[in-house]
Amino acid sequence: MDNDVDNSYKRVLLLVTKYVLVMVIVALIVGVVYREYSKTMLQGLPLEKTILASYYLSLSHGHIIVVCVVIPVVLLVLTHLVARTGLGHPDYRSLRRALIIYLVGATGAVALLVYKGLGIIYFYSQNPSAGLTMADNMLFLRSHALRESLYGIIHLLLGIGLAWYAISLLRATRTK
Repeated sequence: MDNDVDNSYKRVLLLVTKYVLVMVIVALIVGVVYREYSKTMLQGLPLEKTILASYYLSLSHGHIIVVCVVIPVVLLVLTHLVARTGLGHPDYRSLRRALIIYLVGATGAVALLVYKGLGIIYFYSQNPSAGLTMADNMLFLRSHALRESLYGIIHLLLGIGLAWYAISLLRATRTK
């Protein structure tokens, strides 16, 4: 492998490694925040109400692990297999750009999930008799359009990043 390609490969590897390490720490912090915040804010409520109100925040930990750790590592392993086994010659600049788009989308997705989880717990704890629907409606400045726009943008980034990455890897195997 020539020096430019090797440096480009290292940049992709470094990007994923740093991101994954940060996200593992974030996942652990979110797990602790979930336990302590929901316990504190929902204290005294029946167990079934506590479980329902903390549902989205409880999902955050697992989503961070899958979307921000497992998927980037799998993409990196696939890239490594294509490059190092002689299956093809990836365009690392293209892969890095696609990866950045995906990682921005992944970070946004988990940020929205954590925001929703924290917000529902907060608003529900302030007025449990109003219900979870009211707590959910208080989020995103009470704007359905803002909520759907943010979710749409994030999902587009995830889809574009993954599709671009997959297409770049497939092209690499065809140009061998």
